[in-house]
Amino acid sequence: MDSDILTQQLKNGLLKKIYFFYGECLYLKRFYAAKLQEAAVSAEDSLTDVILCEDKNMTAHDFGDLCFSVSLQSGNKFVIIKDFPLSSDVITYLTDNAESIPDGTTICIICEQIKYDARTKAYKAFFDTVKSTGLTVEINNLDRPTLEKWVAQNLRKSGKSISSGTVQYILNNIDNEMYSLKNELDKLAAYSKNPVITEKDVDAVCTFTLESNSFLIGTAIIEKKPDKALKVINDLMKQSDFDVNMVLGGIYKTLLNICKINILANKGYSQGEIAKLSGIKDFVVRNSMNTARFLNAAKTKKIADICINADKQAKSYSVPPEEILTKLVAECICIL
Repeated sequence: MDSDILTQQLKNGLLKKIYFFYGECLYLKRFYAAKLQEAAVSAEDSLTDVILCEDKNMTAHDFGDLCFSVSLQSGNKFVIIKDFPLSSDVITYLTDNAESIPDGTTICIICEQIKYDARTKAYKAFFDTVKSTGLTVEINNLDRPTLEKWVAQNLRKSGKSISSGTVQYILNNIDNEMYSLKNELDKLAAYSKNPVITEKDVDAVCTFTLESNSFLIGTAIIEKKPDKALKVINDLMKQSDFDVNMVLGGIYKTLLNICKINILANKGYSQGEIAKLSGIKDFVVRNSMNTARFLNAAKTKKIADICINADKQAKSYSVPPEEILTKLVAECICIL
């Protein structure tokens, strides 16, 4: 895989002249760009020999002068190009002249916010050129097992240990985007006074996703624990991005999913089969199996009507959000 080749090149220092990083994971694209810079130019020479191209209207002539100019310090040069349009003079220049990039110059092209249309002739020409003279690396989000290791490694670097179960708890409840996740891990490491991170620490410090909070509210409703449901709702209402319609939608989706799990479980399907058939995440199915027995299709229909009425009230702006959600919890529990 190209990512394995990149790792090997970074390890042995035998770099290509041009790299193209694209894909869905911004954190890792920036991480590997930083590692590439470290391999290309020493830290003491970075002020003079690292060049960030920011002018997307830069001409081919100016860029050519930049590439062929003599390095001021180390003899090496690292050039970063971020989010230049495929139609820019710079990308066109590199497509036509990649092989002429002088020795000692490493160029890193990163798509951070934009995405090139891989169907176009211009993209295919550019991609083929980089592929033949350098390295193209698609950098996507980590798979679940690798992300679990990354979480544990990050906390170890902060002097903390964590059980595999607590790692799962974090990833099940917190946004898995790596910048957001790293921020939550830093908060955990700073907050915890003990060497071992616990679920209690996670509950006290971390910001749960709307999906996770909706699941907590939904299961609390089905288990007839109004105080638990209202606590989560009150915590959500304190957040700056609180949206009553989003919360209502999340609660309804959670209750509907639990009903699906109930129906499929009663038909004898296993947890893995339920997840595959319903499209519901494995851990949600696993955590919902006991709760699901309290819900059936008839009760779900009544709950759906309550959610729809609450949604209408929220969109009319005639009733305060807190009153809408409190009433929803009470009405749902009454029919269970």
